[in-house]
Amino acid sequence: PAGDVAGGDDGGCAGAGPTVADVLGHRAGLWSVVPRDVKELSHLLDYEGALAAWQSTPPLEPPGSAQRYHAASYGYLCASLCRDLAGVELSELWDGVVAAAARSRGFDPGEMLLTLPPHLAASRDVAPPTRNSSSKPMEE
Repeated sequence: PAGDVAGGDDGGCAGAGPTVADVLGHRAGLWSVVPRDVKELSHLLDYEGALAAWQSTPPLEPPGSAQRYHAASYGYLCASLCRDLAGVELSELWDGVVAAAARSRGFDPGEMLLTLPPHLAASRDVAPPTRNSSSKPMEE
């Protein structure tokens, strides 16, 4: 966790930060649930403040050394890439590229399920996703 790297100690991970490939490959070394400087929930709910906190948090391990991530940090890392490298916000990238591509293919982005496709879920003995509020798999 972020608290393990306290008091300015970078755990021996000083140096070049993670590369784009490290971030996209879940090898950035920034896999804690919250940045080390975030002490209150209100700080985490402040998008700009949380993004800045992630940008100033040193990796917990050298970038590229291990593949691991946490969903709470990965979104901020991707948002930082979008902002710093492409000059757009993550939401703009989604709306301008991903959602537009889905619409051009006849999909409603609001109805897109971000999960395994049914043929892969079946090969892993996983129930396919449903589009209703029931937690039961769809009947065949």
